[in-house]
Amino acid sequence: MTIIADQNTRELAQADSAKMLIRSKVMKPIRDISIKKPWVLTYYPTLAMAQDANMGYEDFCTFFYESCLRDWSKENVYLTKFANMVTDANVIEVKGYMTELRMSAKGRVFIPCAGTYNMPDGEIFTAPVDDSVEGEVYFNYPLLRQGKMIRDIHLWFIKGKVVKATASENQDFLNKILDTDAGARRLGEFAIGTNKRVQNYMNNVLFDEKMYGTVHMALGEAYEECKGFNKSAIHMDIVKDMTSKGSSVVIDGKVILRDGKIVV
Repeated sequence: MTIIADQNTRELAQADSAKMLIRSKVMKPIRDISIKKPWVLTYYPTLAMAQDANMGYEDFCTFFYESCLRDWSKENVYLTKFANMVTDANVIEVKGYMTELRMSAKGRVFIPCAGTYNMPDGEIFTAPVDDSVEGEVYFNYPLLRQGKMIRDIHLWFIKGKVVKATASENQDFLNKILDTDAGARRLGEFAIGTNKRVQNYMNNVLFDEKMYGTVHMALGEAYEECKGFNKSAIHMDIVKDMTSKGSSVVIDGKVILRDGKIVV
């Protein structure tokens, strides 16, 4: 069990990013072993986390525990049905603000997440076919990564690979991440957040990726349980708001998510 209690979420902001990427590569064999063991990741609420979420500490603690204290057995029934409905998807289409992305998850499995590995939890995820991702995606939520804030991430894909990437803040850092290894420029994960108690962005990926009606995509390593094959020293989740009018996720011709609401 890993319990994180950040006192300063910017502690690594001045650290040498090149050295941190080297560390990611060195640690990969250890992560490959540990992820095959029973594990769970969670946080302990701190003042630093409350500040990042723009909340007072007491309000943040209430939000924190409400997002965790779900009937996870009931959630698992719902999420398993949801995942089974979209598993082996031939075509996944994501549309929204500055976004028109298409990918395949043919032969891949959607996994329901109901409190086994993360707390809070609430998502279904899969691994796209490596060379199937085409188009562009814009992430309006910023990403706090290794103490650095990357804003307005915009990615363009051709044959599954990021061929262009921009950001309004820390673009050089984003480019270094993409250059970690060959797999870092490919999508290792596509997911839909389902936790209705997580309603506001809080600068913490573990929570933000669970936000109901959002999607998130991870550059880098794919999970073998999805039947994914992409290998990388990184797995970087980035969350996209889908509440803007006209936003949608369509899977094999069926609307799954529209304007921030799951409609199946």
